[in-house]
Amino acid sequence: KNAAYEMQRRMRVKLSTFFNYSRGTALACGAGISGFSSECRSLPQQSVQITLKPNNKVEVNTSFYNNGSSAEIWRQIICEELGVTKADISFIEDQKEMLDSGPSVLSANSGRMPQQILRACNQIKEKRFVQPLPICESVLSPKQPETKGSLFYSNVWIALVLELEIDAVFLQPFVRSVWVSVSLSRVFDEQVLKSKIRHTIVSTLREAGALLSHRNTFEIDISITSDGEQISSSVTSALKGVVTAAFISALEQALGTPVAKIPVDGATLLAAMRGKS
Repeated sequence: KNAAYEMQRRMRVKLSTFFNYSRGTALACGAGISGFSSECRSLPQQSVQITLKPNNKVEVNTSFYNNGSSAEIWRQIICEELGVTKADISFIEDQKEMLDSGPSVLSANSGRMPQQILRACNQIKEKRFVQPLPICESVLSPKQPETKGSLFYSNVWIALVLELEIDAVFLQPFVRSVWVSVSLSRVFDEQVLKSKIRHTIVSTLREAGALLSHRNTFEIDISITSDGEQISSSVTSALKGVVTAAFISALEQALGTPVAKIPVDGATLLAAMRGKS
């Protein structure tokens, strides 16, 4: 700090005495959009096939990749609906036997897959203990409505308030507090979701050039509201956009002038204060 003060003392253009009182608070809201919605008539239909075999073995046939986070959600739904373990669930790996393996699969919204898997599981449950095993059910994505619906769909809404201050010694914005409210449909694990939200906020702020305040009052308050059983659309992409928007708005309020670019540094802040941005 002593070195920083000495450098500022030697500057030809002095900083304002009130610079250390620069504060900014901003609110940003946004929605998480996960590709095209099932309301769009031009979307192709994709199939999913689930087979319940003896000894509670389940085989899933779909052209979507089965090694990502989406596949874990599919496995969780099957476990809950059919009462099997994840170890008993397998995916068909042979490309020749996969359903709908054409190019149209690449443009499909994986958000429709859990709904199809849920419908297939319900159909299997209706025949379970009534018909002999194996029981195989195939479900197409919902038919498109006669009238054109919305092209995009979201069931995730985010509101975020961010408070920051400009440190006159380090010439960097310090984020003092963050309050975020997330409203979405189904939550599988609230603690994991909160950890993901917190990590996304911190990483986005640091990428933008902000530092986290070391004050005891610093906090990231997260509120999650869940209403419904549908699979939620993207949270991360919407959260990054909202955090960036709130950060820029709060920073411009603290400086009293527009910010030319992010990530910000000391030179960017000085240029903004001197009207050179």
